[in-house]
Amino acid sequence: MDERKRRAAQGDTSAWCPVLTTRVRRLFTASGPAWHPCRFSYRADEPFAVGVELTGVFPVPAAWEISRELLARALRGPAGMGGYRIWPSGRHRGGRRLLYFSFECPDGRVTFEADHTAVSHWLDGTRALVPPGSEHTVLDWDMLERRLLPRG
Repeated sequence: MDERKRRAAQGDTSAWCPVLTTRVRRLFTASGPAWHPCRFSYRADEPFAVGVELTGVFPVPAAWEISRELLARALRGPAGMGGYRIWPSGRHRGGRRLLYFSFECPDGRVTFEADHTAVSHWLDGTRALVPPGSEHTVLDWDMLERRLLPRG
Protein backbone atom coordinates (compact mmCIF):
# COMPACT_ATOMS: atom_id res chain seq x y z
CA MET A 1 0.00 0.00 0.00
CA ASP A 2 1.48 3.36 -0.92
CA GLU A 3 2.13 5.96 1.79
CA ARG A 4 -0.87 8.19 0.96
CA LYS A 5 -3.29 5.27 1.07
CA ARG A 6 -1.81 4.02 4.34
CA ARG A 7 -2.13 7.49 5.92
CA ALA A 8 -5.69 7.87 4.63
CA ALA A 9 -6.64 4.46 6.02
CA GLN A 10 -5.32 5.60 9.41
CA GLY A 11 -7.45 8.74 9.25
CA ASP A 12 -4.50 11.10 8.67
CA THR A 13 -6.12 14.42 7.73
CA SER A 14 -2.98 15.54 5.94
CA ALA A 15 -3.52 12.81 3.33
CA TRP A 16 -4.81 15.09 0.58
CA CYS A 17 -5.31 14.32 -3.05
CA PRO A 18 -3.59 16.80 -5.33
CA VAL A 19 -5.69 19.88 -5.89
CA LEU A 20 -6.81 20.75 -9.42
CA THR A 21 -6.26 24.44 -10.04
CA THR A 22 -7.66 25.44 -13.39
CA ARG A 23 -9.54 28.14 -15.22
CA VAL A 24 -13.22 27.78 -16.01
CA ARG A 25 -15.39 29.83 -18.29
CA ARG A 26 -18.42 31.43 -16.67
CA LEU A 27 -21.45 31.45 -18.95
CA PHE A 28 -24.65 33.48 -19.18
CA THR A 29 -23.36 36.83 -17.95
CA ALA A 30 -24.43 40.28 -19.16
CA SER A 31 -20.91 40.98 -20.44
CA GLY A 32 -20.51 37.57 -22.08
CA PRO A 33 -18.46 34.51 -21.08
CA ALA A 34 -15.42 35.18 -18.87
CA TRP A 35 -12.55 33.04 -17.56
CA HIS A 36 -12.07 32.64 -13.80
CA PRO A 37 -9.74 30.66 -11.53
CA CYS A 38 -11.29 27.53 -10.07
CA ARG A 39 -9.99 25.04 -7.53
CA PHE A 40 -11.20 21.45 -7.10
CA SER A 41 -10.12 19.86 -3.81
CA TYR A 42 -10.50 16.56 -2.00
CA ARG A 43 -9.69 15.46 1.52
CA ALA A 44 -9.25 11.83 2.49
CA ASP A 45 -10.78 12.56 5.89
CA GLU A 46 -13.97 13.76 4.14
CA PRO A 47 -14.06 11.01 1.51
CA PHE A 48 -17.58 11.47 0.18
CA ALA A 49 -17.20 15.14 -0.83
CA VAL A 50 -15.22 17.30 -3.22
CA GLY A 51 -14.81 21.04 -2.94
CA VAL A 52 -15.25 23.49 -5.80
CA GLU A 53 -14.07 27.07 -5.26
CA LEU A 54 -14.62 29.78 -7.87
CA THR A 55 -12.76 33.08 -7.53
CA GLY A 56 -13.05 36.38 -9.33
CA VAL A 57 -16.82 36.17 -9.82
CA PHE A 58 -18.01 37.63 -6.52
CA PRO A 59 -16.32 39.90 -3.94
CA VAL A 60 -15.33 36.78 -2.00
CA PRO A 61 -14.61 33.30 -3.40
CA ALA A 62 -17.70 31.14 -3.88
CA ALA A 63 -17.32 27.60 -2.55
CA TRP A 64 -19.49 24.53 -2.87
CA GLU A 65 -19.13 21.04 -1.46
CA ILE A 66 -20.62 18.34 -3.64
CA SER A 67 -20.75 14.57 -3.62
CA ARG A 68 -17.76 12.86 -5.20
CA GLU A 69 -20.17 10.29 -6.65
CA LEU A 70 -22.32 13.06 -8.15
CA LEU A 71 -19.27 14.44 -9.95
CA ALA A 72 -18.32 10.93 -11.15
CA ARG A 73 -21.83 10.37 -12.55
CA ALA A 74 -21.76 13.79 -14.23
CA LEU A 75 -18.71 12.79 -16.25
CA ARG A 76 -20.95 10.25 -18.04
CA GLY A 77 -24.28 12.09 -18.14
CA PRO A 78 -26.45 14.71 -16.46
CA ALA A 79 -26.40 14.52 -12.66
CA GLY A 80 -27.73 16.46 -9.73
CA MET A 81 -30.93 18.26 -8.91
CA GLY A 82 -32.01 21.46 -7.27
CA GLY A 83 -29.06 23.69 -6.51
CA TYR A 84 -26.40 21.46 -8.08
CA ARG A 85 -26.48 20.30 -11.69
CA ILE A 86 -23.52 19.01 -13.67
CA TRP A 87 -23.42 17.51 -17.17
CA PRO A 88 -20.90 16.68 -19.90
CA SER A 89 -20.93 18.29 -23.33
CA GLY A 90 -22.74 16.23 -25.93
CA ARG A 91 -20.03 16.74 -28.49
CA HIS A 92 -16.43 17.78 -28.59
CA ARG A 93 -15.77 21.46 -29.11
CA GLY A 94 -12.39 22.35 -30.55
CA GLY A 95 -11.21 18.78 -30.00
CA ARG A 96 -12.00 18.68 -26.27
CA ARG A 97 -14.96 17.67 -24.13
CA LEU A 98 -16.41 20.07 -21.61
CA LEU A 99 -18.11 19.61 -18.27
CA TYR A 100 -20.83 22.11 -17.31
CA PHE A 101 -21.65 23.15 -13.74
CA SER A 102 -24.72 25.09 -12.63
CA PHE A 103 -24.75 25.96 -8.92
CA GLU A 104 -27.05 28.09 -6.82
CA CYS A 105 -25.41 30.89 -4.86
CA PRO A 106 -26.63 33.87 -2.82
CA ASP A 107 -26.74 36.03 -5.96
CA GLY A 108 -28.74 33.52 -7.99
CA ARG A 109 -27.16 30.86 -10.16
CA VAL A 110 -23.67 30.57 -11.63
CA THR A 111 -23.00 28.35 -14.65
CA PHE A 112 -19.53 27.56 -15.91
CA GLU A 113 -17.67 25.07 -18.07
CA ALA A 114 -14.48 23.18 -17.28
CA ASP A 115 -12.23 20.83 -19.20
CA HIS A 116 -13.80 17.35 -18.93
CA THR A 117 -10.46 15.53 -19.22
CA ALA A 118 -8.74 17.60 -16.52
CA VAL A 119 -11.59 17.03 -14.05
CA SER A 120 -11.77 13.33 -14.93
CA HIS A 121 -8.03 12.80 -14.38
CA TRP A 122 -8.15 14.72 -11.10
CA LEU A 123 -11.13 12.63 -9.94
CA ASP A 124 -9.15 9.47 -10.78
CA GLY A 125 -6.56 10.71 -8.27
CA THR A 126 -9.20 10.89 -5.55
CA ARG A 127 -10.23 7.33 -6.36
CA ALA A 128 -6.63 6.15 -6.11
CA LEU A 129 -6.38 7.73 -2.67
CA VAL A 130 -9.74 6.42 -1.39
CA PRO A 131 -11.34 3.85 -3.72
CA PRO A 132 -15.13 4.09 -4.13
CA GLY A 133 -16.82 1.81 -1.63
CA SER A 134 -14.01 2.12 0.92
CA GLU A 135 -14.88 5.63 2.15
CA HIS A 136 -16.22 4.28 5.43
CA THR A 137 -12.80 2.83 6.27
CA VAL A 138 -11.13 6.25 6.44
CA LEU A 139 -13.85 8.10 8.35
CA ASP A 140 -13.11 9.05 11.94
CA TRP A 141 -16.36 7.77 13.42
CA ASP A 142 -15.53 9.00 16.94
CA MET A 143 -14.95 12.53 15.66
CA LEU A 144 -18.21 12.43 13.69
CA GLU A 145 -20.06 11.27 16.78
CA ARG A 146 -18.57 14.13 18.82
CA ARG A 147 -19.65 16.64 16.14
CA LEU A 148 -23.18 15.31 15.92
CA LEU A 149 -23.74 14.47 19.58
CA PRO A 150 -21.84 16.98 21.70
CA ARG A 151 -21.59 16.03 25.32
CA GLY A 152 -23.19 18.60 27.59
